[in-house]
Amino acid sequence: LVLLLLLQQSSLFALADAFEPSPPYSDAATLAGFELIASFNEVDYEWDEEHVREEYITSGKFKVEHCAIAGVKVDFDENVYVTVPRWRSGVPATMNVLVPRRDGNGFTLRPFPSWEFNEKVLRNCQSMVIDSQNRMWMIDVGRENFFDPDTSLLINNPARVVVYDLTANELVESLTFTFPDSVVPRNNSFLNDIVLDETRGFAFFTSTWADGLIAVYDYVHQRSWSFTGLSTQRDPNFNFIVNGVEYGSCASCIGASPVDGIALSGEGETLYYSVVGGAYLWSIATAVLRNRNSSPNDFNRAATFLWYKAGGSDGMLINKNILFFGDINHSELYHILLDEDSSSGTRLINATRDAIGEGVSESELHWIDTFSPNPSNDRYIYLTSNRLDLFFNFTMNTVQGPNFRVWKFDTSGVTTPHQSPTSSAFLLVAILGSVLVFFTITYAIVKFSHRSKATPQRRDGDDKLTQNLI
Repeated sequence: LVLLLLLQQSSLFALADAFEPSPPYSDAATLAGFELIASFNEVDYEWDEEHVREEYITSGKFKVEHCAIAGVKVDFDENVYVTVPRWRSGVPATMNVLVPRRDGNGFTLRPFPSWEFNEKVLRNCQSMVIDSQNRMWMIDVGRENFFDPDTSLLINNPARVVVYDLTANELVESLTFTFPDSVVPRNNSFLNDIVLDETRGFAFFTSTWADGLIAVYDYVHQRSWSFTGLSTQRDPNFNFIVNGVEYGSCASCIGASPVDGIALSGEGETLYYSVVGGAYLWSIATAVLRNRNSSPNDFNRAATFLWYKAGGSDGMLINKNILFFGDINHSELYHILLDEDSSSGTRLINATRDAIGEGVSESELHWIDTFSPNPSNDRYIYLTSNRLDLFFNFTMNTVQGPNFRVWKFDTSGVTTPHQSPTSSAFLLVAILGSVLVFFTITYAIVKFSHRSKATPQRRDGDDKLTQNLI
């Protein structure tokens, strides 16, 4: 009986191990897949006769210390576009394309599609996405200078999405849309990231302000709505740390931001998102988001906690069913294999912390910000790193090495994680073994109990015969 109990216990432990989730991450082999496309100590532009650098600096239209590269996207011709958000005053152009410097030494930023477009049409672009028809969907935050030391410079315009046809080189008026204040408040929002569901005609956005929100744009019917809840809020107890530097957890601390990164599954059924000021990774069925009649309670119930990351993160991207995002706390790149075919719904198979690639130091991946697919070759993805904690803390050094980098990453070097061997065949063996042991013990107990009935015993202080029950 003791032997059987021990066998059952070991079998149950095996069963528990089989159901035990994978560890938060496992160290991977060093990946040498990083290629530096461009780096900048500070942001600078391709100037011309009508736009003179010295004149822009003198007039205050160009404040170098107020400019930071954030968003990145690559088109079908592998042109690389980057944004310089108008978080502060003195940003000459917010949407740009990388072009070689005239002196042949690296790259510079050319306002795209023109200087005039950046001055009169696009006010403050945070990020963008390029669809299958080579159209760029640009987030126009609307609000400007909301991180400027001079609060009198704050501008609160309505948020928009501006769509531009890269092939025809023209604005797509039929898709460009202005969000009503009831959906994205012009004085209390910060549209940050965007993903597209071209099959169903929806765009999803995050707003990284206040309690955060997820905005939905039904561009077929030209209407919008939004959701906010616990999953879009920052973690008030999360201590934001970047490379060992603690910035704290207060509401006004660096990194204390709500929902930011967003990614859409290949079939468009699931939306993944996370906050900067926290380590929770969430998912939600897009069917809930696409239904404009879904209530706040519907949103909160549908939001699913998936994983507790090692730290906060900014942007994210799904490429070939692998979710990529940065770990701001440790300046590293993560990837997670997603499984959306299981009967239990979306789940994480495994999470791997990619070791920094050969020749890439911690400082070079300091604050991984935005990702981009390569529409002409899905073997590669692009990403920016920009040391935003130093930028917002006014401690960025523009003399001692680059602060802003654009990377190209070869995903073929990423070893696709797999389930533990205990998760399939061993799980079945453990279950069958447990069932067998259970019935064996039950049989033994019944037989032993039956035999005990024939052997009455007297209990001390009691004249009645009792059974020795087991």
